[in-house]
Amino acid sequence: MVESINIKSKMSCNSKENIRNVRSKSEEKKVKRPGSSFIWFNKHEREKLKNVESENGLRNFRESEIRKLIKEKYNSLSVAEKSTYVDDKKANYWQYKEKLSQGPPKHTICTRMSVIGAHNVIANLTKEQRDSVRSIGLGSLLDLRSFNICTELCSILVSAFNCDSCTLDINSTNVGISPGDVSNILGLKDSGIEVSRNVTSTVISGASVHLKLGNLKVELQNMKTADEKFKSKFTLFILGIFLCPVVKAEVDSGLLYIVDDTSKISEMNLAKLVFTCLVEGIRERQQTGNKYVRGCLAFFMVSMISYVLVLISII
Repeated sequence: MVESINIKSKMSCNSKENIRNVRSKSEEKKVKRPGSSFIWFNKHEREKLKNVESENGLRNFRESEIRKLIKEKYNSLSVAEKSTYVDDKKANYWQYKEKLSQGPPKHTICTRMSVIGAHNVIANLTKEQRDSVRSIGLGSLLDLRSFNICTELCSILVSAFNCDSCTLDINSTNVGISPGDVSNILGLKDSGIEVSRNVTSTVISGASVHLKLGNLKVELQNMKTADEKFKSKFTLFILGIFLCPVVKAEVDSGLLYIVDDTSKISEMNLAKLVFTCLVEGIRERQQTGNKYVRGCLAFFMVSMISYVLVLISII
């Protein structure tokens, strides 16, 4: 199990700096994207200007004047005259595509999870609203700091993760994660009422089952009360944007029933829910190659970084 980590101190912007050196040199060598037809015209014209530079005294021209001159000349060209440079652009574009296909596999991953989005809403809560959040068992998230996850690192970790054993091979050592780690890092309850993702809400129905995260964010920002409605909206927002995000910018419809009775939220095993959603999302990514990954990638990344930090401290 990963060593317990204070969410306030570890889930910060420093995480980005800690994993910068993980990227391999081959990943940082990117194929240069070809320029537009104007770029090619600009290149050709500058070559011509070099040849007549001494004769016309172009050395006395400022760079801004040369750019203006080339731009005016390009705009005066007919469609037929421009076609030469358009052809250059197309030819170089296909060379660019070919180089991309021959290069190393690009690690790309996308997520609807936004630590920054969650942090911005939490930062604007009133004292009464923060007390209300604590009453439903989500008080540990009040210390969440704003940072961006490293998508390149997450992509590598997701590809290497064994969903059956819930382990990752790091330097010939199998590192396992569990709901207990979610509890240690995020401070969520790791016992109590089991949460399923296939229960229909008895309160939220119809068009409301597609709750957009953007709409919830605006409602919370304009809400001044700390009543049951606030608890419901906040819980759904934090589930959709941080704890259990899906491939769309909305709340998982299978989790809407959680707010049918807000008094029971603090009794729910949310750590296991977050863990299960993450593993299911990683498995889906590995099997289908979907660009978007469901689950809390922030927890996944931080848990792996924390293991490396513990290993370094031992060495």
